[in-house]
Amino acid sequence: MGGKPQALEKRDDIAAAFELHIEQGQVLEAGGIAVGIVSGIVGIIRLEIVLHGQANHAGTTPMPLRHDALTAAAEIILAAETLAQEMAARGEGYVVATCGQIFATPNASNVIAGETRLVFDIRSDQRALMLHYLEQLQARAEGITARRGIAIARWARLTDTAPVLADTALMAHLQAAAEAVGASQLTLPSGAGHDSAFLAQIAPMVMLFVPSKDGKSHCPEEWTDAEALATGAAVLQAGIEGFDGE
Repeated sequence: MGGKPQALEKRDDIAAAFELHIEQGQVLEAGGIAVGIVSGIVGIIRLEIVLHGQANHAGTTPMPLRHDALTAAAEIILAAETLAQEMAARGEGYVVATCGQIFATPNASNVIAGETRLVFDIRSDQRALMLHYLEQLQARAEGITARRGIAIARWARLTDTAPVLADTALMAHLQAAAEAVGASQLTLPSGAGHDSAFLAQIAPMVMLFVPSKDGKSHCPEEWTDAEALATGAAVLQAGIEGFDGE
């Protein structure tokens, strides 16, 4: 790909792309399900929020007179979590939000934070839902900061990738293959990014998941039982053979 995914084009010499992968989550293991048929790969927005308050002495500034950028940030983080939970409860679709980076300035135990920088990771398999989530989060953040006398100095997308859907015909081949092999199955989106998102730009794509122990990946605890791997390989082979026999 040469590091230029924007240069990828559809090719007529590649009929389909199948990928077998560990789930990197706990859904299959928790449900005792053998394989996951991936409906699509999430888009990812990295959102940066910078809040400006007023740094001041922690001991001499009464609570009602504070403009604490860190406590405002904490409330926004909880609002982001609540919003994602509400959308899931209403059945609007798959959306998850995580604040994995917090930078407080001056970062001293005896000084009220004058500035806080947050970086969120927001994911969904539906582009419209991602944008709706951002809109709703911004409205809630503006309400929180206005009430606390805090300024939103920066609200910016650091990165923004769109979701990619799996090919429905290829999904059907894997679903039929799982039935033929006798493997229990579940259709689910991939919450992690994968190379197949780029392969989808040149050919029809589908992915097949096998369970991950405790949902662990990219760490020493990553593990999938050999039997689960063999089942996944059998379903993948049957799916490819079914596609090839059309």
